[in-house]
Amino acid sequence: MRLRSRKMLFVILALLLAAGGVPIGIYQLQTWNNRNELTAVIAELDRAGEPWRLADLEKRRANIADERNSALVIRTAKPASIWKIMPDSPEIDLLPWQALPAGVCLKYRGAFEQFGENVKEARTLAAFPEGRFSYTIAPDVVSTLLPHVDAARPVAILLKHDAWWQIQQADFEQAAASCRAAVYTSRSLRDELFIISHLIRHAMLREVADTVERMCAQGQPDAKSLRELQRLFEEEAGFDGWTLALEGERAGMHQLFGHIADGKVNMQFVRAMTGARRSSWRDYVSDYFPAPSAAQSHAWLLRHFTDLLAANKLPPPERTAKLKQLGEEAGKAPDPARMLMAPPGFSPWTKLQNNQPRLEAKLRCTVAGLAAERFRLERKRWPDTIAALVPEYLAKAPLDPYTGEPLRLRATKDGMVISSAGPDGLWQGDAWDQLPRTAPDWGSRHEHEFRLWNVEQRRK
Repeated sequence: MRLRSRKMLFVILALLLAAGGVPIGIYQLQTWNNRNELTAVIAELDRAGEPWRLADLEKRRANIADERNSALVIRTAKPASIWKIMPDSPEIDLLPWQALPAGVCLKYRGAFEQFGENVKEARTLAAFPEGRFSYTIAPDVVSTLLPHVDAARPVAILLKHDAWWQIQQADFEQAAASCRAAVYTSRSLRDELFIISHLIRHAMLREVADTVERMCAQGQPDAKSLRELQRLFEEEAGFDGWTLALEGERAGMHQLFGHIADGKVNMQFVRAMTGARRSSWRDYVSDYFPAPSAAQSHAWLLRHFTDLLAANKLPPPERTAKLKQLGEEAGKAPDPARMLMAPPGFSPWTKLQNNQPRLEAKLRCTVAGLAAERFRLERKRWPDTIAALVPEYLAKAPLDPYTGEPLRLRATKDGMVISSAGPDGLWQGDAWDQLPRTAPDWGSRHEHEFRLWNVEQRRK
């Protein structure tokens, strides 16, 4: 009897060991397979021969002498309490041809009288076409602080306010100079490797483009100012910040997961930084036993960012279709890659994907619009087509980033419009001109065009 009990005990113990050994074996096999996949992906990137690790990408950033570095001016020109007396955003949510209300003019007058020195210092940025901020990337990357981004944006906004006030007073030369200074302020973020830096840069450039459109709607800037602004917008439209941002984020993910593999960063920390919550038992497993899922996510992220970079080189609309496909794949990414790709309430990858062609469309329409205004100044009439601007006013016809076709020019009853097809890819033509300016979709459509008015219609 005792022998049978002992045998039964051994059988039970063997079953328990087998039951525990199976998941351990599966865990080890998954870890081994995922690490082999990761090794293959890294070897593939190394064979390409291009620098892709964070330290190597940082070395490519240009060193700029202090006397030429706009970042040093931006840090000192940053306005503080001036915002308490500046007009609020809703007060200047105006279309280009709308005049400033009397109350807004009073606020501007008071603000610029009280903070004239801040404005003067910000204006000096028109002489600083180069800029670079210094920052320290945290070992885990995701906790890196970028306070300089919050320093640059307010200076660009101050310069926008300055330009609006100068436009109101018909000082178009100074308004144009403040617009140039704002473009140069945005350039201080241009070579950074973080998506957030480029999203802020995009916002700054769109505001400058809107301000230039307002300047042309309120009067007649001189040809020299128009030519210089056109040159700046051509340079910005030709700059590929998307590639830099994606390269930087790919390198950052590589460094982060390297630290996870080394035990220097735990998954609970990453989850806390992204604000993601555990939604299944797999999340708990990956938090406490990260080896298989971390290696799998590491390899997936490197491949995904490489695919995004390749998609950026495709002509539209192939680029749009490929990016849509990759966006759908991101929703099926392994955890914790999915957690990093789509943190709650904010997906930087999606915002960049949407913002890049939006910015390209706005800048290219602005370039062509400025060329058309120069044409009108010299020939006393509007061009009939975009082709009429080439080669004297444009080296070549700008292409629509959504369709790959040239931007379109159309006459209106009070001027002309240069437009992009927009993200829907539909050329609406003069149907938009018939909409009341208060139509709900007027503002979003206006983002993809540059509108010019006959001289007698300006400032009304």
